[in-house]
Amino acid sequence: MKKIAIFGNIYGNYQALDSILKDIDKYSFDKVICLGNLIGKGPNSIECLNTVIDSKIILLMGNEEYLIIEDDNKIDKKGIFLSLDSSQKSYLKSLAISYEILEDGHLFSFSNFIINNDTKSKYSFFNYDVLYQNDFYNILEKSDYEYLFCVQNKEPFNTYIGKRLFSFIGSSGCTNSEYTSYTILEFDKNIINIRTRFIKYDKKKFVKSFDESEIFNENKEEIKLFFNL
Repeated sequence: MKKIAIFGNIYGNYQALDSILKDIDKYSFDKVICLGNLIGKGPNSIECLNTVIDSKIILLMGNEEYLIIEDDNKIDKKGIFLSLDSSQKSYLKSLAISYEILEDGHLFSFSNFIINNDTKSKYSFFNYDVLYQNDFYNILEKSDYEYLFCVQNKEPFNTYIGKRLFSFIGSSGCTNSEYTSYTILEFDKNIINIRTRFIKYDKKKFVKSFDESEIFNENKEEIKLFFNL
C-alpha cells in the first residue's frame, strides 16, 4: 500500500513545520507533499524554506510563493520582507503548480487549490472565496479531477461527487490551538484511506518569535489575527 503525507499553508510557522516533519520521520512514507504557502506571513519563512530545500519534500507553488516571485524580493501585499538569495529565488521559480500520481488506473492530483483552466496566468487557481459561492459544486463537477487534494484555511473536509473525491486539508500553520496537522493518504488498487493526524507544536515559541520579529511593522496586528494569536 502506498502512503503519502500531505500538508500545506505553513505560512512561515517553523514550529508547526518542525513538529510535522519529526512526526512524519517516525513512519515510512513513499512521498511527502507540501501544497504550497510554505512561506509568507509568519516570522520564520526562510527557515521553513531552507528546511524543505534540504529535504525530499515535493513543494508546490502557492499564492505566497507566487507573490514573492512576482514582487522580485520586495515587500509583498502583507508587508513581509523575505531576503532570498539567488538559489532560493531560482528554487521558488521552478515550483510546479500541481503534482499527479497515476496508480492502478487512478489519478491522484495535488495542488494549492482548484486550478482554473480558463485563465492563462501562471498561477491559475480559483480564489479561496469560491468555497462559499453557489457554483462551487458546479466547478468541481465540471473539473477533470478523480481524486484532488488541496488546502484551505479552515478545518479539513472531504466531499464526493459520485465516486470522485475532493479533499480540502486544513492549514498546517494557521491553527486555533496548539495542535497542527497533516493528512495521510493510503491507497492500494481500489482501497483508499484518508485520515488527519494532529500533533502538538510549540505555539508559545511561535508567538515569541512572532513578537520578536522586526519584519511586520504596521501589519503585525493584522497578521496576528490571521494566526489566531
